[in-house]
Amino acid sequence: MSSRPQSLSRGLGAMNRRLLSSLYLAGLALVLPGAAMAQSGPQQRVDVEVAADILTSYVGLYQFASGLYIVVTLENGFLFTQIPGQERFRIFPESETEFFVRAFDGQVVFERSADGVVTGAVFTTGGQVMPARKIA
Repeated sequence: MSSRPQSLSRGLGAMNRRLLSSLYLAGLALVLPGAAMAQSGPQQRVDVEVAADILTSYVGLYQFASGLYIVVTLENGFLFTQIPGQERFRIFPESETEFFVRAFDGQVVFERSADGVVTGAVFTTGGQVMPARKIA
């Protein structure tokens, strides 16, 4: 009898993650023409520590080819991404340049020029690859 509430709780948690992923993908589809609605489950990933100055260098405004924006912010040592008008998501570092979203299968890879300046990022979710250039 005690296993039923636990398995129900686990099932509801999985449903919430799928719903959250679907809502995020739906938000991307609304603001990014051609964004894929296909999704896969979250991967098991391990986050690593990244120096504060590196995290700070990623903060800014990024613009997709469509003209729409995504904001990267730093709060209490953690990076977040947010499309204006949508929910924000914490991104977790798996290297100095590669980050992932725990709530669903999403990834951000930051790009630097030869002189080390952050020039953009590639956002991937639901199989859709969306490069954005850093504009501020």
